[in-house]
Amino acid sequence: MATFDRDTLRRLHDAQEIVIRTGKHPDKPVVIWVAVAGDEVFVRSVRGPKGRWYKDLAAGGPAELDLAFRGLHPD
Repeated sequence: MATFDRDTLRRLHDAQEIVIRTGKHPDKPVVIWVAVAGDEVFVRSVRGPKGRWYKDLAAGGPAELDLAFRGLHPD
């Protein structure tokens, strides 16, 4: 599970939409929505577990979040 620092959690909390790019499909961004509760980040998307990005991450691949035109790399 990814962990984020306080500033990143605040930025994720305040964002309305975030784009995720997976290592397997870096040129195909997908819009996702997040909810921050304490130190935890929950993600929603249109297709849920059937989505390509979800499958890429479930298989153990890397991903990058794009928030306000700045990439975020979870630790």
